[in-house]
Order: sequence, then C-alpha cells, then structure tokens
Amino acid sequence: MVRRFAILAIALSVLAPPAWAGFDIGWYAYTAGDYETARLEWLPLAEDGDIRAQFQLGVMFEKGKGVEPDAVEAVRWYRMAADQGHAPAQTSLATFYYNSKGVKHDHAEAVRWYQKAADQGNANAQYLLGALYLRGHGIATDVIKAHMWFSLAAMRGSRTARERRDRNELSMTAAQIEEAKRLAQAWLDSH
Repeated sequence: MVRRFAILAIALSVLAPPAWAGFDIGWYAYTAGDYETARLEWLPLAEDGDIRAQFQLGVMFEKGKGVEPDAVEAVRWYRMAADQGHAPAQTSLATFYYNSKGVKHDHAEAVRWYQKAADQGNANAQYLLGALYLRGHGIATDVIKAHMWFSLAAMRGSRTARERRDRNELSMTAAQIEEAKRLAQAWLDSH
C-alpha cells in the first residue's frame, strides 16, 4: 500500500506541471502574439494569487491585448499584484490614479503607490516620484527630494532621470544639491 502511494505521488509530481510552467507558457504565447493562450494560462494563476500573472493580465487589459481595453479591469489586476508588493504593478496603479484611468483622479494616491515602488528600487517609480515632488502634485513641492529621486533613478540607468536632474540643478543652490546627494546616499545605505 505504501509503495503504491509512493508510486502515485511520484507520478503526480511528474505529470502535474509546476505553477511557473503555466506562467512561462503564457509568456511565450504573449510574446508570440497569441494573447488568448496567454490569458488562459495566466487567469487561473492570477486568481490563485500569482503576482506575475496578475500584473500581465493588468497589462493585457490596459493595452487591449487579446481583450477589449478595460481600464477598470486593468486596475483590478494591477491592484491585486500591487497589494502583494509587485513594484511594476504599483507603478502602473499609481499612473492610473495620476491620469484618472479606471479610477478617480487622485494625486495623493498616485504618490502613495509610486513611493511604495520607488522604495523597492523601481527606477521608473523613482523618476515619476521625483517629477511629482518637482511639480507639487499630490505632495508638497520639494526640489531637493525631486533631485534625490531623479539621482536614484539615474543610478539605475534612467537617462531621462539623469537629464531631468541635471537640468533642474541649474536652478538649485549648491547647498540644495549637496543635501539631495546626501539624502540619496542615505537612501542607498538604508536599502
């Protein structure tokens, strides 16, 4: 009896694909333009809490890949992944709040989600958070913090952030620039 159970357990483990297999099959289908297969692979994974699948479904609904574009549905999937700490989903959700796509316009909520993603080192979120600090959208205008976030994004390879930081330095004092550099280094030391 034990032997039969062991054989059955081994057979099931070989025959049952791991969860990542469904995601990878979906990814290959998506990149090949077979969006229906991608959606069918990702939907059960997303419903079971797979943040990669949730994020990709958000992308599909945002861009209308294999489905009708639906900002509300995109927000639903992005939020599921964002709530679990997925930085790209947090960045996308923040952008939806900023641009009033699928949700009510809310700069403060955009800042909150950009901050979460930026704190994880997401260069895009760092750049966008810097832009919000520079404009004072949803947060008090702060050229020092804007410079700090632009610098952090630039360190992660964002040319746009580097250019924006350098352009803004022209209107900053030497003391402000030094303080921004100090804050960026402190952030790096703590992360």
